[in-house]
Amino acid sequence: MTDCIDLLGIPFKEGGRDLSGLDCWGLCMEIYRRAGKMLPDFQSPSDKKTINKMIQENKDLAERIPNPEPLCLVLFRLCYPLATHIGVVLDDCVRFIHTSKKRNVVIDRLDQIIWRNLREGFYRWIE
Repeated sequence: MTDCIDLLGIPFKEGGRDLSGLDCWGLCMEIYRRAGKMLPDFQSPSDKKTINKMIQENKDLAERIPNPEPLCLVLFRLCYPLATHIGVVLDDCVRFIHTSKKRNVVIDRLDQIIWRNLREGFYRWIE
């Protein structure tokens, strides 16, 4: 996978699609772009129910997989039971990169209890 260390610390920005600020989908788009793949640009609403509905309506664009693999998407239920957050699994399949309002772009471990308990699943993007 492409290097993404330079993305760490980029501010969270609702609807952000460039390096001045990214939301979680904008970050996924940037990482995939660096890997030579293009993800569609879904408008990222701020309403959690709308985000969940958008995710559910577009799940056919990705294949659910049982275990993490490099560059797969990882979906979380931050507002249980709604799936509202997404990140990208890194090469080691132990860590993932994501962004949030409170922490900006960061790398966390998939096995941290908070992320393990909130994880909805892993998805391989279908091209």
